[in-house]
Amino acid sequence: MDGFIIKPYDYNPKKRYPIYVYFYERFSDRTYNFNPPMLSHRPIPQVYNSSGYIMFLPDIKYYIGNPGFDALDAIMTGARRLIEIGIADSSKFCIQGHSWSGYQTAFIATQTDFFKAACAGAPVGNMTSAYGQIRLESGLTRQFQYEAQQSRIGGTLWDSLDNYIRNSPIFNVNKANTPLLIMFGDIDEAVPWQQGIELYMAYRRLGKNAIFLQYENEPHHPRRYQNKLDYSIKMKEFFDHYVLGKPAPVWIIKGMPYKGN
Repeated sequence: MDGFIIKPYDYNPKKRYPIYVYFYERFSDRTYNFNPPMLSHRPIPQVYNSSGYIMFLPDIKYYIGNPGFDALDAIMTGARRLIEIGIADSSKFCIQGHSWSGYQTAFIATQTDFFKAACAGAPVGNMTSAYGQIRLESGLTRQFQYEAQQSRIGGTLWDSLDNYIRNSPIFNVNKANTPLLIMFGDIDEAVPWQQGIELYMAYRRLGKNAIFLQYENEPHHPRRYQNKLDYSIKMKEFFDHYVLGKPAPVWIIKGMPYKGN
């Protein structure tokens, strides 16, 4: 398996660093690409590097029927390797993903306490309910992607029910201890944003640490500048608090109403 890291400009090989894991299927073909600083649903490497993080972008190898566990295995193998070679501080890992990797991030947060914090953008929380929903931009059912495409369950809800349940974060929330930040636009055209509500309510019902960022009138990826900026700032503050031990901002302690446009 391959993966790559993005180091700070003043990288010290004698120091162990906090690690920010970001992934989506396979990123190794982007190893030598320049990542221009820009606001989006993704982390800005230069921002995190300048705060002392190393970015880690691992590849995932999937097998039919176990997408959540396959991601867990690949990412943890890479994380252990970074610790083994003296790059990573084993007590300061965080993880973030969006959409397909947002789902896996939410799943991983229910399977291990290794990560100090996790941020899941537009994640599916419950495959059994998401199976029967639709993709609003096309009107297509979501069933096909579970049976034969990206979600890789490999069967219907009736002949592969165990796979749907085992790989759904919501059925494992009782085991979760990792603080989770969930982000959704409430007109998401790809993943029904109700999936975020299901996941968040499960966390809250069980007294778990979760925060839900809802951006009004935003699709699968936030488009308005102020919302992209707000999400980027909140994601950074969230990780800085739980990974680096910085003071928690008010929105983490008390919450706050949406004030965007």
